[in-house]
Amino acid sequence: MLSQHKEFWLDYILSDIPNHLLDKIGYLADSAVLSSTPADLLKGFSALYTLFQNSKEVRAISPIFAEEMMAQFAKLIGKNIDIELIFTPAVLDATLESGDRKELADAIKKNLKIFKLETQPNFALTVTDYFFMVAFFRPDGSFDWSNVLLSYSPEALEWGRELFAYYVEKAERVSL
Repeated sequence: MLSQHKEFWLDYILSDIPNHLLDKIGYLADSAVLSSTPADLLKGFSALYTLFQNSKEVRAISPIFAEEMMAQFAKLIGKNIDIELIFTPAVLDATLESGDRKELADAIKKNLKIFKLETQPNFALTVTDYFFMVAFFRPDGSFDWSNVLLSYSPEALEWGRELFAYYVEKAERVSL
């Protein structure tokens, strides 16, 4: 699996993925790397927004803040999609500052769970009922917006759900 997308994996530090999931990295064998182009600088995230439209549930670990991402989550909340989000403290603060607290509190009562993770994982993860996507920070600490790994395979979905569950256990549930 690692040799299949060697150029992708060699650019990142995988230390924030627990050993039991590194042992199962082969679950991601049926994946594709989406790389940005000059005509589509955010190709992976454009794909993410499109894929969200057909999702029935969303689980995400977001150690980065992007206003457009929050707008996408707001649309999903409005469609009564079941959403669980793990944010770092800085991303949680930015989310609370950019959004309407009352709307967020109402969503938490219905179809949204937010968790705060004190440490910053070196990846961003999204797993839904039908796709899995992960993007990583570079060793210099910058986030790589230009490459994401995408899969629709049941094994990748399972792997992503396990990684999400691992971090939920380390996080604290947020209530407003």
